Amino acid sequence: MKVLIAITSCVRDAQNGVEQAQRDTFLKDISKYSDVTYKFFLGDGTPTGEDETPLRAMVQGAHDTNRGIDYAEKCKTGDAAPPIYSPKDDEVVLAAPDDYFHLVFKVRKMHQWALDHGFDFVYKCDTDTYVDLERLMRSGFEQHDFTGWRSSPQHPVVAGGGGYWLSRRALQVSATAPIKVWAEDHWISNS
Repeated sequence: MKVLIAITSCVRDAQNGVEQAQRDTFLKDISKYSDVTYKFFLGDGTPTGEDETPLRAMVQGAHDTNRGIDYAEKCKTGDAAPPIYSPKDDEVVLAAPDDYFHLVFKVRKMHQWALDHGFDFVYKCDTDTYVDLERLMRSGFEQHDFTGWRSSPQHPVVAGGGGYWLSRRALQVSATAPIKVWAEDHWISNS
């Protein structure tokens, strides 16, 4: 069984030490698991080539009042190509935008990459996530095609940043699924 811990990142996080914090904590123990590897996934600024008008409309007025996030504001910065960056050995640069609004497009490309590289299971998380590798690997993920933490029974969406598992079968769906919503966790939960 070949497992990938796929960490969505960006050039900003690669340069400001956020990735290094993960390397210095839980990722230093990954060698204990012979069939598990990790990669950080960044975008190179390539435009999606898709009509983003409906997605842009969805983000207008989107707020998370519990966490105080104005998504319209958070998604406003973007579309600019990231600065020139030479990736490290544990980073993969995808032909995708590198900003928050386009995260869903980067994740779809990440799933395509995982399929192309023969992974059986992918655990997707973000650069601000700490993973207890022992608990993660004992979680029973291999019994499911898609599993992750939901914030409440009334909220039928996995928490994207905290992480979720996808089997190869699920990756085959998500790697080609149309993007109909800008929020990556909503998109993956409904693909």
